[in-house]
This record gives sequence, structure tokens and C-alpha cells, in this order.
Amino acid sequence: MAKGFKVKRYNRIYRGGRSPASRALHMISICAAVFILGFIGWSAYGPVMDYLEGQAQSAFQPADSSSVPESSQPPEESDETAAQEPAKPGQPSSDTLHGIYLPAGIIADVSSLDAALSSIDTGKFNAVYFDLKDDAGNVLYRSFVENATLAPQSYDLSMVCGKITAKGLTPIGRISAFRDPLAASKIKDAGVRYGNTEILWNDDDPARGGKPWLNPYSVSAQDYVIGLAEEAVGMGVSAIVYTNVCFPSGYSLNLASYGNVTQPKSDALAAFIDAAEERIATAGGKLWVYTGGPAALGTENSHYGDQNPLALANSAVLVDAMPVQFGDGFTQDRFTVTEPLLNPRQTVDTLLKTLSPGLSGKEVIAVLQGYTAEGQFAHNKAYTAQDMEDQIAALTDNGIQNYIFYSPDGNYPNQEAS
Repeated sequence: MAKGFKVKRYNRIYRGGRSPASRALHMISICAAVFILGFIGWSAYGPVMDYLEGQAQSAFQPADSSSVPESSQPPEESDETAAQEPAKPGQPSSDTLHGIYLPAGIIADVSSLDAALSSIDTGKFNAVYFDLKDDAGNVLYRSFVENATLAPQSYDLSMVCGKITAKGLTPIGRISAFRDPLAASKIKDAGVRYGNTEILWNDDDPARGGKPWLNPYSVSAQDYVIGLAEEAVGMGVSAIVYTNVCFPSGYSLNLASYGNVTQPKSDALAAFIDAAEERIATAGGKLWVYTGGPAALGTENSHYGDQNPLALANSAVLVDAMPVQFGDGFTQDRFTVTEPLLNPRQTVDTLLKTLSPGLSGKEVIAVLQGYTAEGQFAHNKAYTAQDMEDQIAALTDNGIQNYIFYSPDGNYPNQEAS
């Protein structure tokens, strides 16, 4: 059996067998010992507390590199390893955008999307541009925003963005802003009206396909358009492109009413862009505003409150530089191109040089043509990879590095373009 703990008793400390002198000497010895121990304890107090406080502090703050033993310091990088490795010729660097457009039909079909993503040379392209809401008003992904009208074949945006980013590509989503007949008909007080009536204004006779528009002055219209962008960013889209940030075009514009407003149209559009940019940035994304080539040249200023749309955009603008938009030829006060489809490099170069003052100080992304134009053109040709390269060369000549190639069906001559 294990022995139990015993309490040792010191009976003699209670006995009085000592002389008075002995007891006095004993008391003096005890007092001296207490004094010495107290002095030692007080002297050690500061260093001990400093040590303990230092230990506690090290649990919440990283150690200063000078206090780490030399043997535990990471090896210093050489100048060669410390410098960033430059991008190879034709390969986008981390701060440039080389995108390619894929239409909703490909994005919404998983097998088609997988095949398209597999065919993209990620050494040459680093972004995918696709539609979130078209100018018919269809929301092409499964949105939870109130009043969104989903397309019949709406897709899972989070899944799509996941597949795109898994390939090392950046998802960029396009939203038609105020050209939206479905939301104009669905959201109370959000549409442009005829005069002081409750009747929605149409950009043409409905029998000829005329449609209503959202009113850029309407707070509910603005909130709807911005809400879609915020949601898309939350689902994985990195940047939003707004198209149709303008007032309506069409017939009977003199009958279109925007309510009892005094703010100039250009100011209303600029304020919308400011608010959208701020909210999208808060959500974690970027905003680019699309401008067509003719509009950037000032031919459509009436739709922007008699202001060039380039002046309304803030820090970033997506400029359409595709030759197809100029048909067989185009002449304007300061811009003339002949046979633009046959000379893509010259067309893009002439446009950008003409627009240079309005693009100064902005981040510019150019939309380039990656397909053969269809239609009744007197001067046309089948576009090849060389035509894509020629357009890129025109951008480089104008100091622009960012671009997105566009083809309406997502088919490109090949992906040799850099």
C-alpha cells in the first residue's frame, strides 16, 4: 500500500527554551534576512517585468528583423531574382488587359464554355468579356435583384466566373444601362414618358419595333442598373462595362419627357457615373464606360446632353475602334477614313490620333475587330489573324496596351493575335 502524505510538525517553535539575548539576536537575523531578500526582489523586478512584457508583446507584434539571429534571416534576393521577370513578346503583363469576347450562347452552355475557355491561349489573352444584361433588357444570369427579367437560358454567374478565373482569366461583364425596355415597363416611374402622361415613350412606332427606355434621371432606374453591377461583382465579376449611358435615340424625341427636372442632361449622366463607380468600387470591382467610335468623335452629342461622352467618363473608358462601325467610309470635321475595313491598322490609328486629346489622362481600353463583317459593303475582306495583329500594332503606335477583341458569335480567325 502506498504511504500517505505526512504533515511534519515543528513543535519547538512554540517552546520558550531560549534566553532573551538569544531571542533578540534571532529576531535581528530574521529582519536582516527579510531586508536582503526584499532588496534582491526589488532589484530584479524591473528586468523580470520587462522580460515578461516583451514576451507578451511578441505574441501580438511581429519580431523586428534586427532582433532575429543572423542564421534565421531569409537569404537576400539577388538583383536578378528581385526584379520582376518581363512579359514575353506577345504575352500580356500583369497590368495590361488583353481580352476576348464570348457571347451569351457560349457562356450559358457549360460544354460550350469549357470548350471555348480551353481554346483560349492564356499566354496571349488574360480576360473574358461577356454580357450580363443586353439592350433588350434581358438579364442573362440568375439575378436576385428586384425587377430583373431573367432570360430563358440564364446562367449561373458564380459558376461561370469560377471557370474563367480557374483558367487564369479575368471576368469582365457588360451591362446595357438605360436602353432597357423590360425594366422601363416593369419598374414604376423608371421609364421615359410622353409629355405629362403616364404613357411610356417609344423610340419608334411599336409596330416597327419601337421600345421604351429607362429614364436616366430616375433614381429607381439608376439603382436598378447599379444594383445589377454590385451583384455581379459579388458573384465574381472583376470589372463592369456600362453601355448605353445616354439619353434615348429614335423618333419623336421632342415628345419624350423625363419629369420635372432642372439638372442638365450631361450633369445627370456624369452624376450617375460617379455614383456607379463609387458603389461598384465599394463592392470590389471597377467600372468602364463604353463609347462608340462615332459617338467619341462627337457625332451623337445630343444623346449626352450636348457633351462628348468621353468628357463624362472618369478615369477609364472603353472605346470602340472596330473598322466595321465606319462602313465603306466615314467623314467628319476632323476625321476621315476611306475603305476602313480594308485598312484596319490605318483606321484604328487615325481614330486614336483624332481622339487623343479626349483620351488624355484616362485608362483606355480599345475594342478591336476579330471577325469578318457581314453586310452590303463595297470594300470588305475576310479578317485573318494578321488583321488582328495590325490593329494591335496601331494601339501600340498610340501608346495603348489594353484591348478586347470582339466577334458577335465568339469565333475568331485563330488565336495567334498577341
